[in-house]
Formats: sequence, C-alpha cells, structure tokens
Amino acid sequence: MLCVEKSNVLRSFAFFRRVFDEVSADYGGDVEAGHMYADAMAQYMVLHPDRLNVVVTENMFGDILSDLALPRWAAWRRLFRQP
Repeated sequence: MLCVEKSNVLRSFAFFRRVFDEVSADYGGDVEAGHMYADAMAQYMVLHPDRLNVVVTENMFGDILSDLALPRWAAWRRLFRQP
C-alpha cells in the first residue's frame, strides 16, 4: 500500500502522510506501507503498471493518476491475460 502525496510542497500533504502512517501502523505489520511523491508515482505507473496494488491519495492526485492508469492498465491486461 502506497501513500501518494506531495508533502515536500504543501504542509497539508504532510498531515495526510502523518494520518496515513498512524492508520497503517494500526494494522501491525499485516500490510506493507510505503510513500511516494505524486510525480514519481506517475513515472512508476508508466514503467511498472503490473507492480501496483493499493494506492492511497487525496482527490487531486487520485484524479490525475487514475486518468493515467486506466489506459495503461487495460493495455497491460490485454498483453498478459491468463487463458
């Protein structure tokens, strides 16, 4: 599970990141949590769409990243579809 934000730009994203850390810690190691800046995530999604599972982000970046993800994910699924 990745927290995608821009805490290096806005303090409100630092708060979002802190809440993510607190909530993910409540799962006591049942989930693997990480962080990634939104611009790095966009590049990662283009290069490795098959390696993503759960992405947690706020509305602005969620909208942008979902627009990027859908066509690439659909194309990847067509290439590697299991019979």
